[in-house]
Amino acid sequence: MTTLRDYLLKYFDEHPFLEEALHENLLNVSALARQLMPDLEEHLGKALKEGAVIMAIRRLDPPGSYRAKHKLTQYIKSLGDIVVRSGLVDYTFINSPSLVEAQAVFLQELTQMGDVFHTFSRGVEETTVVVSAKLDSVVKNSFKKERMVQSRSPLSSITVKLPQTNTDVLGLYYYLFKQLAQNGINVIEVISTTNEFTVIVTENDLNRAFQVIHGLKRD
Repeated sequence: MTTLRDYLLKYFDEHPFLEEALHENLLNVSALARQLMPDLEEHLGKALKEGAVIMAIRRLDPPGSYRAKHKLTQYIKSLGDIVVRSGLVDYTFINSPSLVEAQAVFLQELTQMGDVFHTFSRGVEETTVVVSAKLDSVVKNSFKKERMVQSRSPLSSITVKLPQTNTDVLGLYYYLFKQLAQNGINVIEVISTTNEFTVIVTENDLNRAFQVIHGLKRD
């Protein structure tokens, strides 16, 4: 038979970040209790008092969430090298049948320019290109027939090397974005591969963003 504690443990296990908010005193426990009471009473087959639900929530120590949080904390400390780049420009184009051809022209130009930073991110309707500022004329010439939505500069990137187990860690990106947001840092773009994670920020935010990410490895 399901008990009140069993139900709450299952609920918090399915909503791991609510547990974090609870233990940081950021969660309105009374409001959550009122929200859960209809389902609780249905599952338990009896009427409940709001005070009893509130007390049960406050006494919780959900093991699943704590294991996830502990694993995340240990994982953050094992992050690899951090690479910083400045002087970047971000372009966004509307997807079109000719956009792939424009990309091919652009990449052909790059073969003669050595190792310069560039990345493509294709969405359903738009494609974003982030490049070193010295490639500005190359981008504009290669994509001159495409419809550009916006161009933004000066930008910087911070790339974090991730261990190969990163896809098994719950909440990694949530945790990184949360720390940046709490420090008032706006993320312009996000670029990720299997074992790398890159955030694009304004050059004004670069130093603070680096301090936040680098600081996570020491905490």
